[in-house]
Amino acid sequence: MTLKSRKVFSAVHTFIIVLSLVSSPLAQTPRDLLGIRRAAAQEPKRTEKEKKAAEELEKKALALIDELVVEAMSLKRAKNRIYVLAIASDLTWDRDEGRARALAREAMDQAVAHLREAKEEAMRGGGQRFDLDDYHRFLNLVASRDVALALEFLQMTRSLWPEERHEKLDLELAFRVAKSDPQTALRIAERRFGDEKLDHQVINLWGDILRKDPKVASTLTERIISDLKLRDIPGDRNASDRASQVLNILKSRADEIAKAQNDSEAANAVQHDLTELQHAYRDALGVVVAAALRVTPALLRDFEVANRGWEAQNFLAEVKTLLPDIEKYLPSRATAARAKLAQFDKVLHLPPDRQGPSLEDIEDMVKNKSPDDLITMATASGDESVKVRLRLIAAVWLTDQGDTMRARQTLEGIAADAWQDKWMQQFLVMIERKEREHAMREGKLEEARYSVSRLRWDEQRAQAWIDLAAKAEAGKDRKLQRELLDEAGRLLGDQMETHSQVEAQLELAAASLNLDPDRSFEILGSVIDRLDAVRNAEATTAKFNRRMLTPTGIVTNGGDRDDEMDVNVYDLPVSMLDWHLLAFARKDFDRAAAALRRSQVRAFRLAISLTLLEKILGAESDSDAYRRSQFPNR
Repeated sequence: MTLKSRKVFSAVHTFIIVLSLVSSPLAQTPRDLLGIRRAAAQEPKRTEKEKKAAEELEKKALALIDELVVEAMSLKRAKNRIYVLAIASDLTWDRDEGRARALAREAMDQAVAHLREAKEEAMRGGGQRFDLDDYHRFLNLVASRDVALALEFLQMTRSLWPEERHEKLDLELAFRVAKSDPQTALRIAERRFGDEKLDHQVINLWGDILRKDPKVASTLTERIISDLKLRDIPGDRNASDRASQVLNILKSRADEIAKAQNDSEAANAVQHDLTELQHAYRDALGVVVAAALRVTPALLRDFEVANRGWEAQNFLAEVKTLLPDIEKYLPSRATAARAKLAQFDKVLHLPPDRQGPSLEDIEDMVKNKSPDDLITMATASGDESVKVRLRLIAAVWLTDQGDTMRARQTLEGIAADAWQDKWMQQFLVMIERKEREHAMREGKLEEARYSVSRLRWDEQRAQAWIDLAAKAEAGKDRKLQRELLDEAGRLLGDQMETHSQVEAQLELAAASLNLDPDRSFEILGSVIDRLDAVRNAEATTAKFNRRMLTPTGIVTNGGDRDDEMDVNVYDLPVSMLDWHLLAFARKDFDRAAAALRRSQVRAFRLAISLTLLEKILGAESDSDAYRRSQFPNR
């Protein structure tokens, strides 16, 4: 029953940040990733020529959507057809809503037909062949555009779902509609609440409705508080958590409204809501106090049944944190509550949690400080987590200033064990990269070459030259840029056997687009060919392992399916291409599309084409979330 969420800084958190800093291909702003905010850079205004090029690119992208939709209709799996139609609809919605709705309805019809087929097969003993979670994701995508359309789809398929799955989708839509139509969300919440006991999802949905319209939520508020009265809050962890959840929602919403009253125009409008919320909070708090007063010594000693004694002790310890609110809202019961807690004071007497500073506290601490100031502060601090954080930030700033020697010295006192040493090594990689950049700026090519030569793999060395070439390009030194990319090209040659080699080749191709576009597009085509070969090999392996003969009969792996692989198996290669496709398309859309068409694996070709279209059309919200939900490992 914790009412305050805590942001506790730890060395573990710091090292996770550092790891993401040095491993991400976009890791160019270390102080941002360490929690030190910078003013957002303003997007440069586009010239008329750039605007015209963007419009032409969008026009070609929309034409490619039509091509992909036609091709998708020849896919064997309903899942793959629905996937393409759904994303095509989302990408088209802001530009041609009529067309987008037609695509969405076609996807809905495909889904209904397949659900009906799957149900009939299940009745014949064939089993369910489709992962219904995919319809869940599809429904979310449709709902992001038109909740009414999603509700229509759910109604169309009501008789085809297993009941428990239908309830899950129903609830998901209720969360979607809560902000725009709280009455509809309330009906769904009440229906779910009527079918089963109160759970955290119903409470969260009620919280969303409450935030939109406390008056609409009032009947459900009363039912929830009444339900809490019937629960064994002290001895049941779930009941205690639900009570805590309810108190948190009521209190946080009341606090939001109280702050809004500072606006004189809004004060009258929210006063009634605040009074209702405070009344509800007082009622819920009364339920918790009444539960605390029922705790007995016997309950605290009951460790035989589901650890009820521990739960009761934890419950009372948390009630202590509520005493200020009990004094404020229930003064007549405060004395009894304090007496009950005092009765079990020895049992509940635990050392206070040691709470470290939040990220916001650290940020305030380092404002207007120099690296020397931070090092001094770290030395004087008695909190090890603060020492680590301040030293890391000082090291980042020193590295930014080009003083990598002192940055290394600053890190020396941090690594206390082998686990931390591992992350320190990652941090040192970043420092070495900065040192190479500094050497190049100073014209010390041999010094940079020596640093690169110390890297273990050809791909690493090539990537180092590519990174330095990007710096040369930013400095408008085209000659040096070409020399560095030639160095990378000589290291890589035609190597494309491993994932790292393919990724390095892609990096080289993207970096060379402005210098040698023909070579860049040639590499892109070779990468597509290589990924195609890998996909075909995986498909062959999957087909080979599909059915195995055992003494008890045939054992199937994934069912007796057709040979078409799911679109969602292409997470790794699609993510590899993801970073670069837009650059190729901006350089020459037709050549980029032609390179993608080289793929002979149709579902893979469609997946990477949709990835490109999402980049061009700017639909990085809902369709991208839908695609990424199909790619859980990305």
